[in-house]
Amino acid sequence: MYRVGLLVPSSNTTMKPEFYRMAPQGVSIHSARMRLTEFTHDALMKIMGDVQREAELLSSAHVDVIVYGCSTCSLVGGVDWEQIITDQIHFNTGAKVITVNQAVVEAIRSLDHGVVGVVTPHSNALKRLEKRYLEAHGLKVSSINGLGLYDAYKITNAKDETILELGEQAARDATGATIARVLEAAIREYGPPEELLSDNGAQFRGRKGGMTLEVGELCRRYGIRQVYTSPNHPQTIGKAEHAHKDDKMEFFDGVKFETVGEGQWKLGVFDVWQNGCPNRGLEDRPPAMVYGMPISHRECAEAFYLLYLGEPPPQSLFA
Repeated sequence: MYRVGLLVPSSNTTMKPEFYRMAPQGVSIHSARMRLTEFTHDALMKIMGDVQREAELLSSAHVDVIVYGCSTCSLVGGVDWEQIITDQIHFNTGAKVITVNQAVVEAIRSLDHGVVGVVTPHSNALKRLEKRYLEAHGLKVSSINGLGLYDAYKITNAKDETILELGEQAARDATGATIARVLEAAIREYGPPEELLSDNGAQFRGRKGGMTLEVGELCRRYGIRQVYTSPNHPQTIGKAEHAHKDDKMEFFDGVKFETVGEGQWKLGVFDVWQNGCPNRGLEDRPPAMVYGMPISHRECAEAFYLLYLGEPPPQSLFA
């Protein structure tokens, strides 16, 4: 059994349930709490007394790794201060130590991205510290959007819809270079599209109406025709964004999975189900048929049964 020790602020109500839900077989989660009810500089400094005491209590459970689950605590003193915290915990407990901030940085690097848009619930003062922290790790922050919250309980109970809106704003603020990298990764996996439909943002079109260096060059290289929505009719992009939002909500609300790998596999099955079903916006024709890649009734039924019933369909369904 591999034991994970989790150090979280006392007001945090999300990390522990998420760790339990995501832990694979053979991994157990053991948690301890540090008193924190508001995200102010003074409160974040006072928590340091709890850190070592609670870490030592976790070590008595012989945990293999300790996850320091207070992202804002690391931000107060910056990268060097964070390293001091982790070194001290390791010295006192003997366990391997990682902070949630370090894990985020490693995750971004694993995606081969150097530019990030940040979504945070925190105040403007902490937003500046977050930007400083990421830039100290060599990352470029293209935008940072926040809710301006101080109360820890309100932060952990921020509504999903609000977070999603901030995420969409961060995506709109993405640079041309970031968009080009994401687009090229999709092209390598799925092949180039005939057209790229976008709004008139500078990331796609450039400030003087010409194609941007990064996205435009990528489209020329792969023979992709760039198409822009009319400034007087932005609903075109809105429909596509709304469709993506609906699909995401349906997937995460209705489909259950235990691991990231299982989630990725089921997302592929979900695509088969969505693209094989009739769509009112396409005169009740399945999207896959409209785009010349029809999905059979059998494939569509199998996808539905696997996603929502957890079993293959009965053979009598196809008799």
